[in-house]
Amino acid sequence: MPINTLVTTWSARDGDPFAYALPDLVLPREVQISVEDEPELDMDLTIDVEYDDKLQRYVARRVEARARAGQEIRGANLRTVRVQQYVQEGLNGAVTVSRKDGRELEFPIAEGLARELIAAGPSNQRTMLYVARIYRMAEIMNLPPAREIQTQLHLTAPTASVWIRRARDRGLLPQPGEGDGTLSHPGLDRG
Repeated sequence: MPINTLVTTWSARDGDPFAYALPDLVLPREVQISVEDEPELDMDLTIDVEYDDKLQRYVARRVEARARAGQEIRGANLRTVRVQQYVQEGLNGAVTVSRKDGRELEFPIAEGLARELIAAGPSNQRTMLYVARIYRMAEIMNLPPAREIQTQLHLTAPTASVWIRRARDRGLLPQPGEGDGTLSHPGLDRG
């Protein structure tokens, strides 16, 4: 199933084409995802996705279904549309996320970088900054953050939890129930 992602470079809502998220991420505010030739569907889809500042993640704002030639759209067909899955797949790897310093953030991170971070350990500021970045990218894409850290850094669940707590203690992530996802966070300019 081909999923094509188009990044919208202008936002009518506030004129700023970018959204800003902890710890130092800059991402496109609006994204359009096209789902074509999905064998389970008799239709093609266009999903408009926007970064919601309050929810601090991408959300689907509009879904458009187009019947293929010789087909019609029925309620039963619409119930099979896996919007969240298409959004995750469309965003993953297709949306370029930049760091505050202008460099691109690869998500998921490269194996070589993962090995470097593991070797440096949780007392290393750069490692903790990447833990925070992976955590936030997972949240933004509606993926389980702790599991993403586990998977990308090849950590056990308890170790991933400890590393997340250390990133929080360093101010790179807000404590649970705190923070608003903006860039005015004390841990940003370190590492």
